Amino acid sequence: MEILHIITHGGFAGSEKIAIDIANNQAESGDDVSVILRESKTHSNKFIAGMLHSNINKYFVKQSASHPDTQFKILQDHPDFEELKKINIIHAHLPYGCQLGRMINEDAKIFVTQHVRYHHLYSYADGIFHVSPWQMIDTPEWATGKTTLAGNYLPRMLVQKGRVKREKVFKARSYYDSNKFNFLVVGRLELIKGIDVAVRAFKKANLSDKASLTIIGEGRERERIEKIIDGDDRILLVGAIDNAAEFMHLFDVLIIPSRFESFGLVALEGIFYGNALLLSKIPSFDDIVGDNFNGLFEVENVVALSRIIERVFVDKSEFVLKKKVLDRFTRKITVDRITQRYLELG
Repeated sequence: MEILHIITHGGFAGSEKIAIDIANNQAESGDDVSVILRESKTHSNKFIAGMLHSNINKYFVKQSASHPDTQFKILQDHPDFEELKKINIIHAHLPYGCQLGRMINEDAKIFVTQHVRYHHLYSYADGIFHVSPWQMIDTPEWATGKTTLAGNYLPRMLVQKGRVKREKVFKARSYYDSNKFNFLVVGRLELIKGIDVAVRAFKKANLSDKASLTIIGEGRERERIEKIIDGDDRILLVGAIDNAAEFMHLFDVLIIPSRFESFGLVALEGIFYGNALLLSKIPSFDDIVGDNFNGLFEVENVVALSRIIERVFVDKSEFVLKKKVLDRFTRKITVDRITQRYLELG
């Protein structure tokens, strides 16, 4: 098959890495794959291109080109644009990608992975891939016939153990102390991620000075989080670290206090690296761990989380999930479902 992926997020987080991993798998399987990428603020084109299979045709648009009209004009100047227009299966990974795909080839079959909520631009798509079952509730009735549960998984680049040098630097900066019981929160410092809830709960919990909380992430809520920390030297706010998952295996407990997640890949990372998990009770996490998992707490409930933090500090064994849980979230399952839908509609 000839397949074009449109991955124009402009960043390089979990959803982009999964999109790249799917494209790589298709190229490895012998498909003729092309990818449109938007330049990143934090990674060079060479770095991103290096993540892609050597047989994949790569097209970059500028970081400033956030709208399909601008992206289309840039692509028109590419020497291989006429070849791009011939591709009949286009897989977008953002709402705007659906529009851009239709502009490139109005007769193509357009597919889109819905990484968050339903968007009106999905009306351009012939097929919609959901990453979590709850998304069906968010889909208009007229569009339900277009949907397929593709699921989600940990791409290869997220499950490689940290390089020795990076781990030494991480420890040298005192981001982790092997003599303590280490809690970890990873995520953007945005209200939706609930970092404030985790900090309040940790401070409220009755813990000894052997407990520490490391927060990896950056964002608009930083000043507010710092005020909540209020000089508590057990809590370390370290800022953003690329590929933070590489260091998860060092920590005892991973807290994910999100107010909302479309899927929550970080939960799969925590399972893979053997962390005890404390998760807000939202639909996407319910699907991963089940309703009866002991580490679930009600969204924004600081008291409930503080009590679970006290319990896990005493004995974390009941909060560690077996890796068998990951058998429901594999590359093969997702790619097979996507490929089947391509064939059905293409």
